[in-house]
Amino acid sequence: MSDADYIQESETVLVHSGRVLNEEEDQRYSVTVEVTHEEDSEVVYELWYGPFGADEYFQMYRAERMP
Repeated sequence: MSDADYIQESETVLVHSGRVLNEEEDQRYSVTVEVTHEEDSEVVYELWYGPFGADEYFQMYRAERMP
C-alpha cells in the first residue's frame, strides 16, 4: 500500500509507503515522508513506524496531513 498526495497550500508532497523492507536488519517499517515539490526536494517531515519482523504483516494503510 503506497500513496502520494500533492499538498497545494504548502507546495509539498506527502508520500506514504505501507511496507518497506530493511534487508540488512531483516525488518519491515511503514514510512511517511513529506518533501518539497522541487527538482532538488528536501525532507520536511519523516516518520518510520516499526520495526516489524520481515515475516510479519503489520503495515500502515493511509496517511493524511491535517492542517
